Amino acid sequence: MKHIVFAIVAATLLASCATREKTQDTEAVRRLASTTTQPSIPTAGLPAQTLAAGECGVFLWGQTTPRRFVFFSETTSGEALILVGDEARTLKQTAARGEVIGSFLTESDFRAADDQLTASLVIVPGDQLEDGQRIGSGRLVTRGKDGWETVLPVAGLYACLPG
Repeated sequence: MKHIVFAIVAATLLASCATREKTQDTEAVRRLASTTTQPSIPTAGLPAQTLAAGECGVFLWGQTTPRRFVFFSETTSGEALILVGDEARTLKQTAARGEVIGSFLTESDFRAADDQLTASLVIVPGDQLEDGQRIGSGRLVTRGKDGWETVLPVAGLYACLPG
């Protein structure tokens, strides 16, 4: 009999917890978030990018949840747009080596004009696609002038817009 009474009491308590208004939870989270000093988690990726007829580009998304668009390079520009935290940064390509994927190489180094940020990209080619190729995996490593390094697993595609 004790077990039945305990089960009824427990079910009643759980039901009352479940009916609590969600706004109370939301307000508690907001209060907690406003008191922390931790860096913010990016809520969006890079803006959409387009290619002109005859251009090719590398489009990469982070493999962590939530997935964000973190890297874009039109392959003949010598530049890359990289998401660093919540900021889109344009970096110049300083070196390229490795296997060829269309008009892009599998290993590239980049540097910001102000020398405050560098990035290294290593990608692993995947399946061939019409007018492109999947990039099955890779890693994007960004390094600040202060020595902090961020390693982000990436995947995406190399694509060309026919001319």
